[in-house]
Amino acid sequence: MHKKKRQSVGDFDDTLKTRGELKHIAHARLREPKIYWRLVLLGLLPIVVEVIFVAMSFVAGVTKGISLHHLDQVFNLSQEFNDGLGWTLLSGMVSGIFGQILLYVSLMVVRKHNFKLEVGAAVVQHLSWRYVLTYMIVNTLEGILMTVAGITAVILGVIAVAAFHDMLSLSIFAGIVAAILGVLLPVYISLGWSQVPYLIKEAIEADDNQKLLKVLGDSWRMMRGFKFDLLITYLSMFWWYLLVICTLGLAWIFFQPYYRLVLAGFHENVRRFDRQLQAVSF
Repeated sequence: MHKKKRQSVGDFDDTLKTRGELKHIAHARLREPKIYWRLVLLGLLPIVVEVIFVAMSFVAGVTKGISLHHLDQVFNLSQEFNDGLGWTLLSGMVSGIFGQILLYVSLMVVRKHNFKLEVGAAVVQHLSWRYVLTYMIVNTLEGILMTVAGITAVILGVIAVAAFHDMLSLSIFAGIVAAILGVLLPVYISLGWSQVPYLIKEAIEADDNQKLLKVLGDSWRMMRGFKFDLLITYLSMFWWYLLVICTLGLAWIFFQPYYRLVLAGFHENVRRFDRQLQAVSF
């Protein structure tokens, strides 16, 4: 009589995983050889990028101070350079590009037991022009659409307040509703687009340019019925966030690998459900 093959710890199968099971999978992956500290190292890349940009701002301030014969103004000149809109956007974009690497790698790690993670190879792979260009385009598009949504909420609020200006209570109520919408709408949209980084990776790996053009729409479709579940997943790690705040961000370095693996596991969960749904639809 053949023994039933036991499922390995942290396996994904055809069933939807609970939040507890996703966290169990994340813990299981972090206990695998060399995974945790290499993920920590990848998580440090955006911080290193930010430090480099600050250092470059300081050098620019020193250079300008020397040319103007005002070395006593080096700090102010450096700060002025660092706070410039163009410099801020550039540093944010480059930092974001390096930050995406951990997201991509987390998906690879969560899908495979004892994944052979090589930090250098992972960085080189995910800094290819397809990853970088796609991230820049999608990130810019997301920013524009989120800005439009925020401005729309403000405009609707102003219109509502103006419409009820003769009735103080209704005017106040309309203002409160508009303010709530101004906060909730971006959150709702960000939850709908939360799977975009993973879909970008899957499309590039499949060499499917058509999928790359639909990542925002596909993410929104996949997250139907899962937005609240993802929000609760975020909130379920509240005590970790509190620890990060209490340590002035230092704990984030060590918490981030677990956090990213939980979210990568969430994507794998939703992806498998979406595929089953698509199969049934056809």
